[in-house]
Amino acid sequence: MTNIPTTPSFRLDGKRAIVTGAGRGIGLAAAATLADAGAEVTLVARSAGEIEAGAAAIGQKFGARAVAATLDVSDLSAVADFFASRPAFHILVNNAGTNRPKPMWEADEADYDAVMDLNLKSAFFVAQACVKQMLAEKATGSLIHMSSQMGHVGGPNRSLYCASKWGMEGMNKAMALDLAPHNIRSNTIAPTFIETPLTKPMFEDAAFKASVLSKIKLGRIGQVQDLMGAVVDDGEQHDNRRWLDRRIGEQAVDLKLYFFPGACSRVAMTALEHVGADYTAIMVDLMKGAHMRPDYRALNPRGKVPALLVDGQLLSENAAIQLWLHEAFPDAGLLPAADTAWERAQIHSDLFWLSSVWHPYVRANMMPIRWTTGDPAPVRERGKELIAPCLHQLEARLTEQPFWYGDWSILDVYFYWCYTTAEKGEFDLSPYPAIARHRLAIEALPAFQRAIAREAQVEAEQAA
Repeated sequence: MTNIPTTPSFRLDGKRAIVTGAGRGIGLAAAATLADAGAEVTLVARSAGEIEAGAAAIGQKFGARAVAATLDVSDLSAVADFFASRPAFHILVNNAGTNRPKPMWEADEADYDAVMDLNLKSAFFVAQACVKQMLAEKATGSLIHMSSQMGHVGGPNRSLYCASKWGMEGMNKAMALDLAPHNIRSNTIAPTFIETPLTKPMFEDAAFKASVLSKIKLGRIGQVQDLMGAVVDDGEQHDNRRWLDRRIGEQAVDLKLYFFPGACSRVAMTALEHVGADYTAIMVDLMKGAHMRPDYRALNPRGKVPALLVDGQLLSENAAIQLWLHEAFPDAGLLPAADTAWERAQIHSDLFWLSSVWHPYVRANMMPIRWTTGDPAPVRERGKELIAPCLHQLEARLTEQPFWYGDWSILDVYFYWCYTTAEKGEFDLSPYPAIARHRLAIEALPAFQRAIAREAQVEAEQAA
């Protein structure tokens, strides 16, 4: 029997969405399509008339809850108060914008401020205010910034508009990296000319319209309907938890992680927390030798943690667990994107370096008694000698960039476990300032903090 992947539902029931510049055109279309998908939508604009009419029409057509809220997004204090006074939104469509088309030599400071302040400055601080509330409530979701083809190319009489949209594209890329660890996505939609009340007067100029059409292979001006599917797709949470309810073949997936607090199983638990998996955590008390008992050996003949059971099937070894989770939850970004077999091999090489070199060295340093029946002191000192060159490599890399690959990956948590375990074995980390900064960054990760809390909770429950 051939297993066929299941298409995401693209429903947004129970989600709260907000659209700026929502009175007409692209903004109104975005609000309508989000409501049609089941979201509760707030339409925002400076004046009430259009958004109140739009909210009423959306409610009547889709039976959805749509409300209008007047807000000048260029008033940054009002923006901050607006988001702070409301429950977190799951979806933001950052759509408010303007244009003052003219040759660059005619643009004055007022033109510059008008375009840049609304298209870029306001967009940034609206997103920031929205995200602050999401983080405060631990909400996940999606930011959708309405950009433009002019954020990728240049155009005559568009120097200010291009500058603002190129800025938005760069802003979005950086936001995506900041927010990914919090399961908040950030994307742009960058259309060509779309016929809206704002652009319609431009197309009354026959020469201008002909110029635009000559660059569009479909031979027609874009319509707001062309963007509505993209808005729902970006707004749809792509929640990795859905995978747990509809694995290929429509079988539910049961995940059990066997761990010990502070052991290397913390890396696997952090990964599970990061991808948003629903799993059962079961403590194996290594200090009492629970990993050597017949019942656990029957489950995991290798007698180690972590052990991950997937529908009753065993997967052991940290590296294997990380690779499987990365493939099972591809949107979570546990490992860097790799387009070629060579790039994937390089990532695997780094992961195996951690598991087969770093890991044994720090264990020899931390628990030398496991490596000898004699005096443990020489074993510990040898462990320190072996781990030092590894730490030098990590320090050099982190001096140039905040994480091993520049952006965070689960390898950073594995590095963290290795060097903090070495520290427990009396290895002095004070000569490594970049590693100290890395340590703080890892400890601030929400998934890491949840893993620490989960360890403590399960330990307390099993001790009760």
